Formats: sequence, structure tokens, C-alpha cells
Amino acid sequence: NEAEDPALATVSGRSLSAFIFVVALMVVVFGGIYGGVVTAGEAGAVGAFASLVGMVVMRRIGWRDFWLSLEDAVKVTAMILVLVMGAEMFGRFLSFSQVPRELVDLVQPFIDQQMLIMLVLLAIFFLFGMVLESAAVMVLLIPIFLPILDSAQVDQLWFGVMACFMISLGLITPPVGLSVYAASTATRHPVERIFRPAFMFALFAALIGTAAMLAVPESITFLPGRIGQ
Repeated sequence: NEAEDPALATVSGRSLSAFIFVVALMVVVFGGIYGGVVTAGEAGAVGAFASLVGMVVMRRIGWRDFWLSLEDAVKVTAMILVLVMGAEMFGRFLSFSQVPRELVDLVQPFIDQQMLIMLVLLAIFFLFGMVLESAAVMVLLIPIFLPILDSAQVDQLWFGVMACFMISLGLITPPVGLSVYAASTATRHPVERIFRPAFMFALFAALIGTAAMLAVPESITFLPGRIGQ
């Protein structure tokens, strides 16, 4: 009985406020995107600021937590900037080496077989996702594969969603599975206890999700196609 147990009533109140806050945050972020008010990148910044305000109002963080989050933000930002600089140099190298053009010439005999080309490219995204962080995979592979997608006349929005899906599966798949190690560190559970269910989830998600999105491409492009309308 919450009336007889003040501690239980306090926990219930905190849980309710957290639930309301999460719902409000989702409305702000997704409502802003699909309402055409902000872009996806701007929505991330709005969501981060709203999260900070909400945590302060609910007294879930203090000054120490705030400064630690700033330190982590600086580290992540520096890492992304290094990736972007590396991607720029890599792109210049590709333009001089003519590697994308040679790849297009290589797959030219199969250019009419869109399904085969997409399956091969998605498999490569999955394999790279097993050993690299998602941003690194995208900046490395997109400059190489984009000319192939253009030649095969593949919907880039559709393929981009599929590629992100395959990278996400790679991030939870052995033997590397960067997301699994992050979850293990956060929950303080042995990594081997997380790998087994994560691998089974990735296997079924790859089979069912990929088959569904290949069979019904409109399931991917329906919502993004209505952003800003």
C-alpha cells in the first residue's frame, strides 16, 4: 500500500515523472522531424537540450554529472571530427585513384541484377559493422558504393535505411560486436552472457527484417517520404 509506505510512493512518483518526460521528449523530437520544423540533425540537438533540462528539473543530475557529460561530448566530437577529416582525405584519394569508376566497370555485367548487387553491398556493410563503429563504416563505404548505386538506379533512401540496419546488426554480432561490449560495460554483466541472445536476435532480425524490407520496399520509404509534407 503506497499510503503506508512513503518510500514506495516516492519511487512510483519518480517512475511516473520519468515516463511522462520520455513521452514528452519523443513528441518533441519526432514531432519536430515529421512536422518539418527541424531536420534530423537539429532534432538531435533539440532532444539533447530537452533531456538536459528534464534531468535538471527532475534533479537526476548534478554539476559533477554535467561536467562529466561535457567531457564525454568533447571526446566524441573529437573522434567524429577525426573521422570526417579522414573521410575527406579518403574521398580525395578515391577521386584520384578512380577506384569507384573501376568498381562500376567491374559490376557492369551485373548492373541489371539489382537484387544481387544490393545483397552483396548489404553483406559488406554487415561485415564492416562487425568490426568498426557505424560512422566509420559509412564514411569509408559510401564514397565507394555510391557510383554503383547510381548506375544500378537503386533508391538511395531505401538503400541507406537498409545499410544502417545491416550495420546495426553487425554491431551486436560476434566476434567483435562493439555494442555488445558497450552493453556489457554499462550493465556490468559478462560479455559472454550478452553475446548469445544478441547473436540470436541479430540472426532472426537479419532474416525476417531483411526479407520483409526487400519484399515490401514501401515499408522503408513511406514515413521518410512524408517528412515535411
